[in-house]
Amino acid sequence: RETTVTFVSKELGITKGTELAGLKKKLFFGTTSIQSPRSMIPRLLMKILDKDHKLVTGYGSSGDMRAAIRRGELNMTNDSQSGYFAAVLPMVEEGAVVPIAQEGTVQDGKIVRDPRLPNVPTYYEIVLELKGESIRKDPNYRAMELLAYLGGVRRGWVYAPRVPKNVFNTMAASFD
Repeated sequence: RETTVTFVSKELGITKGTELAGLKKKLFFGTTSIQSPRSMIPRLLMKILDKDHKLVTGYGSSGDMRAAIRRGELNMTNDSQSGYFAAVLPMVEEGAVVPIAQEGTVQDGKIVRDPRLPNVPTYYEIVLELKGESIRKDPNYRAMELLAYLGGVRRGWVYAPRVPKNVFNTMAASFD
């Protein structure tokens, strides 16, 4: 499964996720809708860090959100890993945005950095560094962590009524 990567506009003046804690500017986080699974973990991060933010919904795609960052409508959003490498990384290289966090991947029951993004910390690393081990008991942290463990299961899977049984069984088994 793919991790998601949160990135911010260079206009915020931060270079890493832990710097969100001292940021005085309001965050404008772009997403497609309030129900978007992709925005859940960053929203919990902002809640845990008690950041002044506005969720800006209604964007039709990741491309629309990247364009909004360039126009200055947003100063924070996220993208899938494939979107990051295809479209966000060039923005990083030109200095327009900074990657600050990733969802990570689950290995041996622990949330770790995706090996394809070794220099981008997980949301959990950021929160633990800023808040200490006691944050693990906080319901918002626990919800954030649970969402990472659920990963791809957060997204719905729908099949046509007559999908072949072997296809359905293969997919169902993959969730075990």
